[in-house]
Amino acid sequence: MDNKKDNEKMSEIIKLFDLETSKINPFGDNKVAERAYRRSERISAAIYLLTSHLSDTEPLKIRTRSLALNLLDRMLDIKDELRSQQSEKALAYRASNRQLVSLMRLLAIIGHVSYQNTDAVCSALEELQGFLISSQRSTLAERISFTKEDLLDVGSYALRSDGHEYQTRGSSYSRAPESVPKSANPEATVQDIPSARVSGTSDSATMRSKSILEVLKGAGEISIRDVVSHLPEYSEKMIQRELAEMVEKGTIKKTGLKRWSRYSLPG
Repeated sequence: MDNKKDNEKMSEIIKLFDLETSKINPFGDNKVAERAYRRSERISAAIYLLTSHLSDTEPLKIRTRSLALNLLDRMLDIKDELRSQQSEKALAYRASNRQLVSLMRLLAIIGHVSYQNTDAVCSALEELQGFLISSQRSTLAERISFTKEDLLDVGSYALRSDGHEYQTRGSSYSRAPESVPKSANPEATVQDIPSARVSGTSDSATMRSKSILEVLKGAGEISIRDVVSHLPEYSEKMIQRELAEMVEKGTIKKTGLKRWSRYSLPG
């Protein structure tokens, strides 16, 4: 993959992965797992392309491609265990990745793959591993996300001052007619009903800023590119604007200038 034609082919493959046309999402709110899986797709594609010129009977080609496919299988296996430091599946994933790094180096030593491309693949594997390790302290590695309202607001009935249940607005449930007096006027008594809903906090933080705070909790002092890599659902420009606003408010602190800028939690 050292000529211009192969480089263009890899660029086309990466564009294909970036289309995100698939409607299948097994990750839920687990943004870390989704991002890691997409990275694994790219690495696997690169390894297949790099070894395409080798004989199908070459042991290194067979083994390297097998482990490349395992990247995807193992990522799906550990997607719900990313926050577990004792996960056997996660440990097996790390071992598999380390073996893949060794095989890529062997391919370079023998002369089947250039050192430049080997370094690119090995660096990507190491960064992927670091990305997964940092996710152990991030809530973005969970597939389920609750809000306080989800746990406290049943959203069906409230209690009237006369002891009868009253169907709240927006509910899809019906209530037996005899449970509410005919003379009752629900609309007139809505304001008198103690609501079970807990209103949102006065904090004006957006979902982006909350996500950024979660990343910083687990990663310490990091660059804007590191933040973006953890939050694939937002563009780099959106993250950049959010970081600038958070720095101005004092929510986070910034050190360095331009490309050397680093962001972290204050204190």
